[in-house]
Formats: sequence, structure tokens, C-alpha cells
Amino acid sequence: VDFTDEDYEKHPIVARVELRAGYPVERFESSNDLLQFGYHGASNYDKFPISDLEASKATEEPKATEEPKATEEPKATESPATEAPAATEAPASTDAPSSWAAEQVSLAIQAGLVPDTLQKNYAKPVSRGDVSKIFISLIEKSSKMSIDEFMALKKVSINEDAFTDTKDKDVLAANALGIIAGVEPNLFKPDSTLTRAQIAAIINRIASVLGVETSGFSHSFTDVAGHWVDKELGWPVKNEVISGIGDNKFDPDSDLTTEQAIAITYRALLKL
Repeated sequence: VDFTDEDYEKHPIVARVELRAGYPVERFESSNDLLQFGYHGASNYDKFPISDLEASKATEEPKATEEPKATEEPKATESPATEAPAATEAPASTDAPSSWAAEQVSLAIQAGLVPDTLQKNYAKPVSRGDVSKIFISLIEKSSKMSIDEFMALKKVSINEDAFTDTKDKDVLAANALGIIAGVEPNLFKPDSTLTRAQIAAIINRIASVLGVETSGFSHSFTDVAGHWVDKELGWPVKNEVISGIGDNKFDPDSDLTTEQAIAITYRALLKL
């Protein structure tokens, strides 16, 4: 052979060999491969000079010419400022609950606990007349009965003459069940606000009328000693339906907001 490995390193070539007995034409990529094949019976090497061997590459079947990549379609030029201008944000709605109450208010609404009349003015004090509706809803959801069915079960009936300032069925039903009372003889004052003490007592009474044992529970509040709600505060506090305001204070006579009433009643629903 007229070439060496050094020649192959300098000049990539393909050597051809004609083999005896009809051996096909073989191609080799190094002189070592060529010689090894020769040891096993190859003969009649074509001894070309290096330049000829390089030229012999031209006899190889040329590689198919790659089809040129199609020119990419130019991206459409984005027109500047195609987005519509952001709408001016309206101030936070007064009908939206506060962040601390949002989840529980949403869950209470999903549970069908909150009447339409209470799905607004969340941060404002709730009236006694409006909040009576959610208490009746709590009884119906917990007992899985309509209020009429539940009252029939308890063998009580509405007294249409209980109050002179309201004929609201929910108020009268709650009164018949012993859950809510008037503030003066024959006066309910539906437009007056509800206090923290009043909702705690109402929830305690609802639990009792539903058959829950509510006696024997205590609390650690220091500002309700001698207050009428003292004995009705234990069960709601123990079951985390209602809590204090910090420093062992309950603040029983402060007004209750709509969102507070909803959150407390929803937590009661989870326990009843």
C-alpha cells in the first residue's frame, strides 16, 4: 500500500479493494483496516497515490443535497399598545366582606345559609330582624327539616301577636322556639343592632333546641362576670364558634357586624 496512517490523518480518504471470488467492492477508512482485511484473503490492491485516492472520493455516491430550509414567514409586526387600556378600578365595594371573613362568608353562602338580604353591607352592624333569617336557616340546615317541620316536631307554633312591631315569620318562629326574645314587652325592635352577647346566647339556644347538651361548659373571660350572657357563653366558646377580643375580654355589649354574624353562624353549622 502506498499510504500510511499519517497520510490518512492528513487526508481523509476511502480506499477500494477488489476481492477474489466475486467479493464486493469494500471501502476502508484506515490503512490498518485495509491491511487487516488483506490478511484474510484480499488481493489485487489498487495502489493509488494519495492524490488519486483523494480524487477517488468523487466516485462515491454524492450525498443528497439538503433541501434548503424554507424561509420563515416573517412574524407579523406587533402594533404598539394593542392592549385595551386597563379599566379604571372602582373603589373596593362596601358589599365585599373583609379579608378575614371572606372565606367563611363564601362557604356560608355556598352552603345556602345566608339569605339574600344579608349578602351585602358586610362590615356594617347587622339588624336583629335581618339576622333572624340566618338563624332559621341554621336550624333548617342542621336538622335537615323545614322550619315548619321542625316546629311541628317540637310541638310549638307561631304566636302572631308576640310582637307589635314585626310580623316577620322568621322572627316569630325563632321566638316560638325560645331562641330569640324581645327587648321590651311586645317589642322586638327588628331594626336595632345585635350584640356579641346576644348572638352567643342565640347560638347556644339553637344548639340546645337541636338536642345538643350545652351545660357544664366554662370560659375564661373576665368582663362578663354578672352579665346575663355569662352562663350561655361556655358552649359556643368551647366549640370555637365565637371567641374573645384578646386579654381575656369578650366585649359582650359591642355591636355585631353582618360578616361577624355570618362567620359565627357558619362555624355553628359545622358543629351542629
